[in-house]
Amino acid sequence: QMMPNSIDDLLSRKLHKLPEDVLLSLKICSCVGYEVDESTISLLNSDGFTFNLVEAFRVTSAVGGLLERTNSTYAFHHDLLKEAVHSFIPPVARKLLHKQIAILLAKHSSNNQAAARLAVDQINPLIKEGVLNEEEGLLFAVLNLKEGKRAMARCCFAQAREYFEAGIALLEEWHWRSQYTLTLELYEMSAAASFMDGTTETMHNRLLQIALNATSFQDKLKANDLLAKFLASRGQYEEAMHICINVVNNLGESFSDEFSSADTLHRILIIRTLVQDMTKEQWTRLPKMTDQRALTSMMFMSNICAYAEHSKPTILPLISGRMLQLTLEYGFTDDSLVGLSMASYSLATLSDDIELSFKVGKITSLIVEDHPKRHSLRSRLGTWHHQSKWFSEPLQVVRLAYLDIHQSGMVMGEVESAMNSAHRFCLSGILIGAELGNLGASFTLCMQQMTRHGQSFPVFRQAMTTANTYIALSGNDPFGSSGVETMSSEELFLIAQNTNDIPLQCLNDIGQIFVKCYSRDHTSVVDIAVKYRTTKARTMLDIFRVFYEGISSLVLARETQVETQRSAFRQIGEKAVKTMLDWKKHNEWNFENKLLLLQAELHYLNKDFNMAFAAFEAAIESAQ
Repeated sequence: QMMPNSIDDLLSRKLHKLPEDVLLSLKICSCVGYEVDESTISLLNSDGFTFNLVEAFRVTSAVGGLLERTNSTYAFHHDLLKEAVHSFIPPVARKLLHKQIAILLAKHSSNNQAAARLAVDQINPLIKEGVLNEEEGLLFAVLNLKEGKRAMARCCFAQAREYFEAGIALLEEWHWRSQYTLTLELYEMSAAASFMDGTTETMHNRLLQIALNATSFQDKLKANDLLAKFLASRGQYEEAMHICINVVNNLGESFSDEFSSADTLHRILIIRTLVQDMTKEQWTRLPKMTDQRALTSMMFMSNICAYAEHSKPTILPLISGRMLQLTLEYGFTDDSLVGLSMASYSLATLSDDIELSFKVGKITSLIVEDHPKRHSLRSRLGTWHHQSKWFSEPLQVVRLAYLDIHQSGMVMGEVESAMNSAHRFCLSGILIGAELGNLGASFTLCMQQMTRHGQSFPVFRQAMTTANTYIALSGNDPFGSSGVETMSSEELFLIAQNTNDIPLQCLNDIGQIFVKCYSRDHTSVVDIAVKYRTTKARTMLDIFRVFYEGISSLVLARETQVETQRSAFRQIGEKAVKTMLDWKKHNEWNFENKLLLLQAELHYLNKDFNMAFAAFEAAIESAQ
């Protein structure tokens, strides 16, 4: 802020009249900021100045209109005064004073985080001024690395990136040769912070430099991990999987991007053999995994599982089965829980072994809840280890569990996991028929959080798809004044096609099926569902799709006058009844009411009105 010349001249004359120690106190305070605490003054007082700074600040505070002391803090009476004092220092002397403060504080940085942060904040604006020699540059490059890591831990990603970039600017000219280890870590951390901050140009540049200059496969692992995560965040799941598969193959595994259904079924048989007799105690009593090759393989296979769920779920048994084999061979690690979760998911969705799936999922949940890092593990596993519960426990109970995962994700800074759980909470609300007013509030909060944390996450598109379903069902758009930028179903459909995002395609279609069925556009329901008719219902959304298609088909069979059409619609409806009967065996709470409603429609089609009425009544009672 510019000061009027008259005020500037007045302050300048007053400052010239002050004693040297008082003036220096004001100069130091203006360099540090608008205020400075006594602990910082004490650190600066240890050496470097010819008089007692602590006493000088006390004297200065006694001079009216300059510094005000509150408890252990000295602060300027007005920000204009701070600016005037800072401008009063000649430019060269100002740089040297900032440097002197930084050097003095850096001496105490090993056991004082506040001093370390203040030291780099003093020196970073001067990096381009060339005020540091090589030894000092190295000192502050290391301090910037440490401060950047602390900022990452606080989820302050933009600030972290600035620290890492400052550290890079302080490196020597040929730093990839002379300061290799420090350089590699700074570039890795800058790329990671840039990814989280959405500064993709910086991220790409840093990853490229690592690819060109890292001297070993091991030194490129973090960069490969980050690049895969970036591609996945853009919906490029197959490309992300390809990177991770190349990594694990270089570590001694033998996976391929292409595999047959026979490979998937064979691996499911292996998973059954590995898990069927294992208890929670047997898993947790395994020794701790220490083999570095196995640990790295497990980490990248965990990433493959995350990406495969979106683009190639049939690879999950191959990956999760191998993770369990490594766990039994080399010991237990946190990534073993990903292997267990995805094994449970595979058993539920790619085979008919629901009971074993539920057992493995339950073991995983128990291990997580007993783990000292349960918040971290909840957020890492996301919704995976709750998948099997959809088939075995009331949806209302499973829905509440997503709130715990959301909380853990936010606590740990795992934003995508937290947002995915928030979406699942809203989606399951539609499935169970939650009160629309409350559901609208949940959607608004969910989408606002996603908007605040960035819309690049794939889950944002999924949540937007589900929100469109809610809007169509309720006739209420809760996002009017919320700041959420909405996307139409047509836009989302094109995105799903262009990125080969299978879950988004399915979610969009199933949302349309829900809406069309409730609006009695039964012909559209059957038309949309036809592409899935040869696929066995193995997920919860599949089961709801079969249910709504069955209802619509039975209604159309009753209304049509063409016998061939009636027969075709009847077959679809009867198949839906059989599917729901199979799933009712696993969970009456979730599926009995839907089975009874389908049976009621079938009785009505058969003109057995007494049986139809009884089934309708039973369906209502079962749903309550």
